[in-house]
Amino acid sequence: MVGIYAIAETTAATMAATFVTVEASRHTQSVEFEGAAKRVLAEDAAARAKCKPLTGAQKAACNAELWAQERRAFSIARHL
Repeated sequence: MVGIYAIAETTAATMAATFVTVEASRHTQSVEFEGAAKRVLAEDAAARAKCKPLTGAQKAACNAELWAQERRAFSIARHL
């Protein structure tokens, strides 16, 4: 009977360690994404300032290009 308890204890310890490792990894990914998101938003704000003086179709094209760049940057950040 003692062998069964030893196996159960080892299994429980392994599962707990795996859970902690996965949670730590998720937290690290979350922090990395937050940092990348802040950088993207800061760059986006600076780039939008360039579009501000434009008018009409030029402004629309500039904003559409910035929107696409922002989406790409967020997509890349999510997969870091």
